[in-house]
Amino acid sequence: MRTRKRRPKIQKASKADINRQAFATIQEHLYWYVGGVSMMSKKTGFIEVGTVTAMRWENRRFLLTADHVIKEHLNDELTFVFRPQGTIPEARWWQRSTPGPLFRAQPLSIIQRHRCAEDDLAALEVNPDVETSGRVRFHELHAGSKVIRPIRSSLFAIGLPFDSCEHLGPHAAAFSMHILAGDEARKNLPGGLNPKKNILMEFPPAKERREPGGFSGSGAWYQKATEKRQIWRPEMILAGIITHYHRSRRVLEICRVERVVRFLQGTSLGQ
Repeated sequence: MRTRKRRPKIQKASKADINRQAFATIQEHLYWYVGGVSMMSKKTGFIEVGTVTAMRWENRRFLLTADHVIKEHLNDELTFVFRPQGTIPEARWWQRSTPGPLFRAQPLSIIQRHRCAEDDLAALEVNPDVETSGRVRFHELHAGSKVIRPIRSSLFAIGLPFDSCEHLGPHAAAFSMHILAGDEARKNLPGGLNPKKNILMEFPPAKERREPGGFSGSGAWYQKATEKRQIWRPEMILAGIITHYHRSRRVLEICRVERVVRFLQGTSLGQ
């Protein structure tokens, strides 16, 4: 008489484990489109930092950021750092010992700088060979890029927060990139906000007295709303570029992707 072999039971992951894995997958996916930019402050002599988001527009490569981050500095005064090789290690924002190896920020050859003072945007056009380094990828934008509602997921951003700084010596400091998740803020909006131009994102670390300086220039992304499927994968949509922080309401202001597209269309016209 044959006996049936019992199949080993597959232990289901907890909801918390699934969420952690999804969060780590989103972080790994978005890190490819992010870089840090640093420069020496002309007022204090200390290092200042911001974030750049890599975008491809009509087969041209741009590093987008908030204009106020770099407007006081020449192109050759800017240095950049992109993701390290391998899987991105988890790093706590408030830790003072830098995880993993350090990478020196390097200058880049900038073809041209474009600015939009109205939306506080700047675009640094770079050579295509920046992408061949294997440290950064350029997200494809097109004329039809727009915010697709409803936004059912949190908004995600990876940035270079200034208060993650670790002083290493005279004129030397280390900063760590960090991922941020926050829901879209839809109530108690600041006066004068134009929802056709801007979206607001909650900044949960404010509860721990963290500051968002350095997130300016970060892309804000959300997961595409899809039907449930057996195999989940990140399908991230760009909502726009972070430009400002409303401290009293603890929300980040995002310049909508439609405004970013309008800005990049102007670069094609030589504006």
